Amino acid sequence: MVGGCYNLSELDGWWAEAFSEDVGWSVGDGQEHDSDPSWDAVEAEQLYQRLENDIIPLFYDRDAQGLPRDWLMRIRNSMMKLAPQFSSNRMVQEYVEKLYHPAAMAYQQRSAKKGQLAKQLVSWHNALTLHWPQIRFGNVEVVKTDKSWSFQVQVYLGEILPEQIRVELYADAPGADTPALSTIPLTLKLIRL
Repeated sequence: MVGGCYNLSELDGWWAEAFSEDVGWSVGDGQEHDSDPSWDAVEAEQLYQRLENDIIPLFYDRDAQGLPRDWLMRIRNSMMKLAPQFSSNRMVQEYVEKLYHPAAMAYQQRSAKKGQLAKQLVSWHNALTLHWPQIRFGNVEVVKTDKSWSFQVQVYLGEILPEQIRVELYADAPGADTPALSTIPLTLKLIRL
């Protein structure tokens, strides 16, 4: 990525995030064009124009000592701005902070007290799997009021405890691509049979 150079690239990946005119050049418009040959021709023309009008003249513009001062200044500017943000050090640090360390802490929590939490989760999962077929629905009553709907559903839980369930309502709105989801506060009337 940043290796002591001035950058020229398509506006995708890291360059879409890092690009500014003081650290390099871009080609394209940052949009997906699949394998459109006409767009390839547009980008090829942009590349040739950049090389001919910007990049090559900047590189060969030398001072009395034969040094491309503007080119070198831009390289330093690119390294100063991009290296801290787009480097392996930053990437590894971010992975450690956001992924590896939280995963290690979660493992320590799960394995504490000889894996007691994991054993509880397995026990809970097994109980749900065993008793899930006992769940059944009874009467359903839907009432429309002025501003809302009221739903009353009889649910027979069998051996499953009420605190182990959550009620969600899915509704298809006219013209919507996906159903709306609402988690409903549970109002329970427990009836023992």
